Amino acid sequence: MHDALPPAVRRDREPVRARAVLATLGWHVDPDASALHRLEAALEALRSVGLTPDPDHLRTYAEAALSVARADVAAVPDASTADVVEFVVTGTMLYEPLLLALRRMAQQHLFVTGPGAAGRTG
Repeated sequence: MHDALPPAVRRDREPVRARAVLATLGWHVDPDASALHRLEAALEALRSVGLTPDPDHLRTYAEAALSVARADVAAVPDASTADVVEFVVTGTMLYEPLLLALRRMAQQHLFVTGPGAAGRTG
């Protein structure tokens, strides 16, 4: 289901770094999942501008994603396959922007209220 969601993913290279991240996390994911290629592209984009995340930073993101995924999976209704597919696709498309907006607001909140925040604005 996730493979059909935008953005389109390039599959012209093996997602070597993404698979290494999965191995480190101990996650079980379809080896052909488009998300592997999306992760690979994200890691490459970060690397290209010198923002390669260290393992602790990456693990923080993974733990947050796993927490969100637990809530998502727990909310899936006990329904027909068609209804479950519709629920998952619709929920993924509509909750991802929510997650991004909350992350950005949380950053602003911490930037404004955290240590050394005097004089800074978000």
